Amino acid sequence: MMAEEQTRNWFGVTIATQLRDKFDILDRNGASTLDFQSMLRYKKGIPMVVDDGLPKEVSPLSTLFLERVFETNHYPKAEMDYPAFVDFVVAIEFLPASCPRPNFFWRIFDIFGEGRITPLVVHSFFKETYAKLKSAEVEVAAIEIIIQELFDLIPSKEPLIITHDEFVSAKQCGLFSALVVDCLAFYTYEN
Repeated sequence: MMAEEQTRNWFGVTIATQLRDKFDILDRNGASTLDFQSMLRYKKGIPMVVDDGLPKEVSPLSTLFLERVFETNHYPKAEMDYPAFVDFVVAIEFLPASCPRPNFFWRIFDIFGEGRITPLVVHSFFKETYAKLKSAEVEVAAIEIIIQELFDLIPSKEPLIITHDEFVSAKQCGLFSALVVDCLAFYTYEN
């Protein structure tokens, strides 16, 4: 394999080392596991982008999203080990271009276990993303308008209600997920 291809190969030494480095940066206590507090410092990118324009201790990902990652995956002792971290990274780093793990995101978004995503659910996740954008003085439309537009990304039988099957089969579920939970993905998409 050419050296350039090796640096982009998720199974290559370069990416594996960068992934482990990212894990170790987040593992402040050296326990080889990450708790919720550690993941609040998660920054996107392989290697990890340290200066993403947000304060050092602020993740572009919404807190509710990270809480739900821990709730829905039932990690032992509420701590994520390295294999679980790699699984998380694979799910989040490919957004918004693709969504290799739509069911991962569905479990997170289905807060009430009702089998549907509603404007209330999207608002619950998006309000922090929106607040981060506003605090950075980014011009964005009213939150209600954005939520309406987010629902337009996923074809559904009922207006403003997305079912499991509609979500996981939608080509734009990765974009929807990224825009709802990641302020930098939203900013990049809009600009």
